[in-house]
Amino acid sequence: MRKLSLLLSAIFLLAYTIGCEQDDKFVDFTDSVVAPSNLAMLFDVSSDNSGNVKLTPSAEGASSFDIDFGDGSEGATDITVGSSVEHIFTEGSFVVILTAKGLNDLNSTASFNLDVTFKAPENLTVTIENDPVVSKKVNVIATADYAINFEVYFGEQGNDSPVTANIGEVASYVYSEAGTYSIRVVAKGPAIATAEYTVDFEAIVLVQPTNSAPNPPQNETNVISIFSDKYTNIDGANYFPDWGQGNQGSSWSEFQLNGDNMLQYANLSYQGMDWSSNPQNVSSMEYIHLDVYTAEVANLRISLISQSNGERAVETQLTQDSWTSIDIPITEFTSQNNFTINDIFQIKLESSKFFAGNGADGTIFVDNVYFWKKPAGVSPLVGSWKLATNGLALGVGPNLSNLSWWNYSVGGGRPCIDDDLYVFNADGTFQNILGSDTWVEGWQGASPDGCGSPVAPHDGSAQATWSSTNTTVTLNGVGAYLGIPKVTDTGELSTPNDAPSSITYQMSLSNDNNTLEVHVDLGWGVWYYKFEK
Repeated sequence: MRKLSLLLSAIFLLAYTIGCEQDDKFVDFTDSVVAPSNLAMLFDVSSDNSGNVKLTPSAEGASSFDIDFGDGSEGATDITVGSSVEHIFTEGSFVVILTAKGLNDLNSTASFNLDVTFKAPENLTVTIENDPVVSKKVNVIATADYAINFEVYFGEQGNDSPVTANIGEVASYVYSEAGTYSIRVVAKGPAIATAEYTVDFEAIVLVQPTNSAPNPPQNETNVISIFSDKYTNIDGANYFPDWGQGNQGSSWSEFQLNGDNMLQYANLSYQGMDWSSNPQNVSSMEYIHLDVYTAEVANLRISLISQSNGERAVETQLTQDSWTSIDIPITEFTSQNNFTINDIFQIKLESSKFFAGNGADGTIFVDNVYFWKKPAGVSPLVGSWKLATNGLALGVGPNLSNLSWWNYSVGGGRPCIDDDLYVFNADGTFQNILGSDTWVEGWQGASPDGCGSPVAPHDGSAQATWSSTNTTVTLNGVGAYLGIPKVTDTGELSTPNDAPSSITYQMSLSNDNNTLEVHVDLGWGVWYYKFEK
């Protein structure tokens, strides 16, 4: 009986210990939870003199909402995320109070002015502009007296659904093709009568880049440069050899942006570079690098051409409306039918669309074309990394085998993070190269979350360094980060001011050191990132 009693005591103690550990993990998780942010309210009024308004609340980090209509009536409670409520207002001005309820009993409130009048909207003013960053994206702002919201019919065939926004806010739409469209704006209030404005507007492709390609990190002693302002280029290079591509409508010119020279290839079928008088033995090199900007071309075939044994091609995917930094291992060429590279004299760039027989494609801008190798003894981390395009790129979950809480793949709706670069330089310095925009969130002051100007200190301005072991990589410098800036090795940030001076990530390399996987284990969950060169 005493043995049984001791056994039961031991089992109880073990269960109590495990329970305490699980409770501690839950406490760690709840301690990292922040109050909901970026509260917003969309008003959709019925134009029938009824005073009926549909209210749709939203917020980051909210699990449900309460709404005080501001007219003395009973409010609405426990509204689920993504749902709406309808309420009939009398004529007058109201302050609608929204309470966003989050985890751990953390709530946030915001107020919204609502003017209800049964006068028809007047003095409608509409501003329509092409987005300065995203091709074929059009932004509309409408203001009017006595109006609550407006609808925009963007006029693209096959899509008759309007985009709705509150008066004075922005309604946006991305067209599938550039062109001129009839845009109709309808300002609505509680009155039956509405105010309308219709105009033909041209949605354009942002063909030219607005910023230069990333600065190449390689030392010139390890480079054979074909075209780059940073390096000394080889002699005798011709950047528009006459291979008959002009007959396909293709053309070229040099393009300069803030003193930075680059090559512009328009109506791309195939283009190339030729240095027949000065063939290069690139057998000691490990990669070929190109930076390519395009707003239109989806895939590019890159061929190395040998004087003695023909050409071999490798296809790569381009990110539209941003620079794509391409580093192709030389082995991807030499593994094709015993291809040799001791007399490379041409490079061919060909649209995959043209290769498939579907005609010439759009325009590309090309910079920093060179072969390179890693210095002896240099870490395989050295180079420019971006989010991996193959499979899951970002995720968080209870463990590495279960990233179900949230995950993201390139092309999943955050283009401004897809093209961010994380650069480990051979001299031990580290750079976040974000361009003019990246993904910003409520804890950084964004409202709502979305693509926007980088926020200090996570804006690429950090004077950062890096170091690594076989299984870890450490970034030193306030604002330096990999993947998600709010995630550190001790928790998640609630304000940019708390950015730490260093972060250590667990890491592993694969795919001939061209794939980098990192994670941080915060006890209550694991954040995971995957990058490629």
